[in-house]
Amino acid sequence: MRNIVEHKPFVDVTNNLFNANFIEKGIGVSKWNVRKNNVSYFQANIHTLSLYLCGGDNSFRNDNKSLKGGPGKICLMPQNQASLWQINDQIEFIHIYFSEDYLKKFASLNLDVDIRNINLRDVIYDSNATIKAMIVNLYQLSRFDEQVNLLAKEELQMQLMHKVINCYNENKIRNEFIASGLSMSNIQRVKQAIFDDISSAHTIHGLANIVNLSPFHFAKMFKLSVGLTPAQYILQCRFTLAKNLLKTHMPLIEITYLAGFSHQSHMSAVFKKFLGVTPLFYRNNL
Repeated sequence: MRNIVEHKPFVDVTNNLFNANFIEKGIGVSKWNVRKNNVSYFQANIHTLSLYLCGGDNSFRNDNKSLKGGPGKICLMPQNQASLWQINDQIEFIHIYFSEDYLKKFASLNLDVDIRNINLRDVIYDSNATIKAMIVNLYQLSRFDEQVNLLAKEELQMQLMHKVINCYNENKIRNEFIASGLSMSNIQRVKQAIFDDISSAHTIHGLANIVNLSPFHFAKMFKLSVGLTPAQYILQCRFTLAKNLLKTHMPLIEITYLAGFSHQSHMSAVFKKFLGVTPLFYRNNL
C-alpha cells in the first residue's frame, strides 16, 4: 500500500490510518512512500511505530535537526503528539499502528505490571535489529488474507508489544505499589486464583475475599491496576486458553467446558467479537 505526498508546505499525512490493514481490533500496519516534503503528523489515540526501509538519510524532525533518518531507523510517535518533519529525499517506510487499549490490554494479560506504569516515550531514529525484523515480518504476514497465518501473526504481535514496552516505555517497569491500586502481590494472587480454576463461575465477592477487600473496593482497584474489570479479564483469559486448546485435536465441546464458556455458541460469539471468525474457522486456518 503506497501513498505519495505531493510537495507543499507541511502536508498533513495523518489520514494514512484509514488506509491501514488492521490485523485485528486495535493494531494495524501499512507501507508508505513519501517524496521530498514538509510533513505534519498527528494521530489521536493511536501510537505509531515507524520503520524506514529506504531513504531518509537527509531527513529529520524539525525539533531535533541533528538526528537524521536512514534505512533501518525506527521512530515511535505516541498518541496525541503532533510533530513536523523535513523530508529531503524519497522515503519508503512501514507504520505499525496500535491503540492505547490494545497496548494496555496486552500488558494486563501478559506482564506482571500495573498498567498505569505503561507510558510510551517519544523515540526518534533508534536502531534495534530485533524490532526492525518484527515490523518487517508483521507487514509481510499482513499482506495475506486476514484468516491466513493467524497463529504466526498473533505470536509476532505479542512479541512486538513486549519488545516495545521493554525498550520504549517512559520508565523502566518496576513492580512498585501505586496509591489507590492493588499491590503487585495481590494482583498476582487474584490472577493465579483465576488461572487455577478458569472453568468456574468466579464472583466479585469470592475474588475480593482473596485479598481481604470489600467487593466494591476490590472491583474498583482491580480495574485501576489491570485496566479491565474482573469480568473482562476473566473473559480474556478464557479466550486465550481456548485459542491455545484449539491448536490441539481436542473436540470443541471439551474446549468449551475447559475454558469456562457456558456453551459453544457463547465461545463462538467471543471469538467473533475478538477475532472476527468462529473457533472452527480459527482452528482450520492455523
